[in-house]
Amino acid sequence: MRHGLILILLLTACFAQPAWSQLILPDEQQIEVQGNTFDTEERNQSTTPIGSQLAPFGSSLFKSGGFPVSQSADLSSPIAVGNAVSIELTGAVETSLQTAVDPQGNVFIPELGPIQVAGVQGGALNQHIKTQVNEVYGENVDSYATILDSSSIGVFVTGYVDTPGRFPGTPGDSVIDYLARAGGILPASGSYRNVAILRNGQRLYTTDLYSFLLHGSLRKHLFVSGDTILVGAQRPLVAATGAIRNSYAFEFGGSSMSGGELNKLARPLPNVSHVLLEGSRNGQPYSAYVDMKDFETTALQDQDIVTYYADRPRDTIQVALEGTYKGESLFIVDPKTTLVQLLDYVPVEPELSAYKSVSLKRLGVAEQQKALLDASLNRLEQTLLTARSLTDGEASIRTAEAALLMQYIERARQATPEGIVVLAEEDGTLADVRLEDGDIVMIPSRTTLVNISGEVRIPQTMPFYRGKTYRDYVEEAGGYTDRADEDFFIVLRLSGAVELQDSASNTDLEPGDVLVVPPEVKPHYIQLFLGLLDVVARASVLTAVIQ
Repeated sequence: MRHGLILILLLTACFAQPAWSQLILPDEQQIEVQGNTFDTEERNQSTTPIGSQLAPFGSSLFKSGGFPVSQSADLSSPIAVGNAVSIELTGAVETSLQTAVDPQGNVFIPELGPIQVAGVQGGALNQHIKTQVNEVYGENVDSYATILDSSSIGVFVTGYVDTPGRFPGTPGDSVIDYLARAGGILPASGSYRNVAILRNGQRLYTTDLYSFLLHGSLRKHLFVSGDTILVGAQRPLVAATGAIRNSYAFEFGGSSMSGGELNKLARPLPNVSHVLLEGSRNGQPYSAYVDMKDFETTALQDQDIVTYYADRPRDTIQVALEGTYKGESLFIVDPKTTLVQLLDYVPVEPELSAYKSVSLKRLGVAEQQKALLDASLNRLEQTLLTARSLTDGEASIRTAEAALLMQYIERARQATPEGIVVLAEEDGTLADVRLEDGDIVMIPSRTTLVNISGEVRIPQTMPFYRGKTYRDYVEEAGGYTDRADEDFFIVLRLSGAVELQDSASNTDLEPGDVLVVPPEVKPHYIQLFLGLLDVVARASVLTAVIQ
């Protein structure tokens, strides 16, 4: 089978280290990357509350599904009404008793009377009792006291929670513990900023969970059995997303919220310049694109959606250098800087750097090359699978060959173009393209060698001599193989350019060139061969292997 060129082109693309490749694009051609944005019309017409579309701020408090009730004494928590304690007196007075903290917060010791213990940390109870005993008996009586367990109480949780009801707990458990046991606050209707604590039908106080979420502040409260936690109705809610640190739905602290207040909660990134404000005003869909300075004083309304954007143009871009040069490898330049302007500040050694063969590596070009490569391979695959055969024997041969070529095509699909832009002009000058952020300028090393590979008997690297022809190098490489096509050859230049040359032409070779002798292609593979050359020239598949 004479499809060696196909094998060379595709296998070098899949297994070799990518070298210089070709894609010449006009400087004005850009790839525009669109960020994810809200569909304004769809959102404005939605009847789904924002709290169901985006997690409310604080909802992660209840992801665990409820905190277990303490089954043993918690020595780090304050002693509360109902806690059981054990007290022993030895010495001049002998007493051993187990008792509970009464509603006044006391424990009663017959020999001493009531001792206030409510609010004393569990781990400090022993020292607290010892101090009281010593004040009465001095050193004649020793004491030992400990908390036995945390008495279970029942607290009602109701309002806008997932599962209202009565839940067991301990007096020292926090309001968050009880809310978690009730399944948490309803995201579309419950308030994180209006949680009331009731006792005997009277409101003791109202807590704002944002104080805990933002500052770690949570009011201490000793619950008693029968207390009620009432979650109020959700206040106006605003969704914040985009270039921010906290992407949540935020609840108003009062009757209104400004853009500046939302900024403190959402914490936009430093490069944010504008916001897209979407919602409704007077029953009509509303949207506005607002500068961050003006947004500070913008009044927000319930169910608004605020998307933060970094649309301010960059004052500088970053460009890197690779190859052979002297000095810095990274430049921070003005976005209007061109390649030639940059190279004026890059010192090189003329004897070491091939400065006339400079090329450019660009991420946007790599993405375009990959798209072109995939499209070209799809066309090749279609050509291969739809080729007609005149005889059964030819059909059998083509089927076997097609199976092998399909493997090469699949490997070529895995190739990753590097985004090389060829800048060298025919007259030896460089195209003065405008640089983009992330560009890599490659200055190859000057060499005095020429590489020859493909269908020659002894592929090798040899010295370059001015005046030597293509056929001279072929002869030094042992001559053509039986499969070689002697009518043309392929040249890979240091600049990244790929050229298909007629072997009869007087092509000037240059130091650093890579010569590839292709195989002879059967007539029924001519169309496929031309397609492969299209892949090579347009999508950076051809690469060089320098031994």
